[in-house]
Amino acid sequence: MRPNLLRLFDCPKYPMIPSLILLTACLIVLTLVSGLGMVVASVGGQATILSPNRIGGASGSDERAVDIYPAVAYDPTTQRYLAVWMTMRNAQSESDGFDVYGVFLNLTGQPSGSEFRISDRNTAARSGFPTVVTGNGEFVVAWAAKDGACKIYAQRVTDASARSDSVLISSAQHNHSPSLVYNPSRQRYALAFVEGDDYLPPALFGTMKADCGNNASSTSRVKAVEFHFSGNTPVVDTQFNVSDVSGGGFRPRVAYSSGLNQYLAAWEDRRNAGGQAYRFDVYGQRLGGNLGLIGGDIALAMGGDYTNQDTSATWTPRPSVAGGSTNFLASWFAREPMGTAVVWSVVGSLVPASGAPGISFPIAEWTYTENHAGSAPAGFLASGYNSAIWEYLVGWTSHQESIRGYISFALAQRVNSLGQLLRLNGTVMDRAGVGYYLDSALDDQISVAMAVNPQRGGGRSEYDIVYGKHAPSGIAPDFDIWGARVQMEAVTPPAYRIYLPLILKW
Repeated sequence: MRPNLLRLFDCPKYPMIPSLILLTACLIVLTLVSGLGMVVASVGGQATILSPNRIGGASGSDERAVDIYPAVAYDPTTQRYLAVWMTMRNAQSESDGFDVYGVFLNLTGQPSGSEFRISDRNTAARSGFPTVVTGNGEFVVAWAAKDGACKIYAQRVTDASARSDSVLISSAQHNHSPSLVYNPSRQRYALAFVEGDDYLPPALFGTMKADCGNNASSTSRVKAVEFHFSGNTPVVDTQFNVSDVSGGGFRPRVAYSSGLNQYLAAWEDRRNAGGQAYRFDVYGQRLGGNLGLIGGDIALAMGGDYTNQDTSATWTPRPSVAGGSTNFLASWFAREPMGTAVVWSVVGSLVPASGAPGISFPIAEWTYTENHAGSAPAGFLASGYNSAIWEYLVGWTSHQESIRGYISFALAQRVNSLGQLLRLNGTVMDRAGVGYYLDSALDDQISVAMAVNPQRGGGRSEYDIVYGKHAPSGIAPDFDIWGARVQMEAVTPPAYRIYLPLILKW
């Protein structure tokens, strides 16, 4: 009697096979399928980097031409992006802060309409970053503003019309560094932020503007809260502590995974600094779908030495988080001194729904020579997950010194759901490189953000990456907001049939 072959996916009924054997075979099959589902890699095809374009920014003859720290989100309901950023165009004196401006972008990343003011008055903290997220056909923007102690403001944005700012978080201490995410299951927004003094805030043209503090002994900690809107008014739930210890938590980022129904927050941490000015660890914390704590803080990277030759140029870990279908990708900057040179790298770790995070791996690395004071670089990170191809993209901006002055770069790297690095053609890389080039300019590029459109049409999906860039032929402080798109070709995964041989004798 020759073997009968039982098709794995069909489990047909064979009268000659006893039902118990058939049931056992199907259970084996289901176990195999479950196991196979844990090792499915990315199915993304060719990635094409499209030409960058200017999104917005003011022009002028002084520092009021500064447009920096962009953020961007994509709304699938209205099929448009909203890019927001910080601008000094309305400042009247050096004591003024920034304003938050925005512009809608169409599916090609081009401005759709004019730039418009979002914040009511120019008090946005000069060392802070805005954040934007989309949910249920609307955008929500949040930022830190100096008002005695820094407060976090928020505003719903559905069009370019003016709306009043709303205080989202305030207390006797500084509240700053907001990071927004939306939970579609609960139709609620989640905010991660810092309560307490900041430390080593980003420098603006060599001048520290510590609107929310600059305290190495800060008691700041990472907190979170859930909220929704009643009309244009936010309804804020009770905030709670995310970091285990009451000190040294900075610059959090938070992401939500619908597949896991979990959040992951990651941040820079100085709980183990012991007086070292440039010692930063990277910690994370899982949160349930209802924003409840899951276990304690997770150590993602320990013992980081981020020594700068120039204290006005601060490059700290600046972690980023993206939520995938089966895990999260946390990424951050790392620094490793090697003689007179320093190897800077972007490092990543896959964080599952439970258990320990995966071993960290390099996403990109490059050598930077720090041969004199003033040559310390600065960099910023962003990441996103593309559900159409089960793949992450990590983007960053950095700059280094050349014979013509500082030259800056916007770069990106593909990472699949197994933590493997991918080339633009979709093949797996043997080792980390320097990343793929998006844009460059003389002087330094400031900050980077990313949004994902998983269903661009025509079998494609896209990432839209926005960043600050020195205006061509502009004065030294004239920075504009630019964007670059990475277009992904979707590839239909191959259809596999696995057969289980059953040898029957009777």
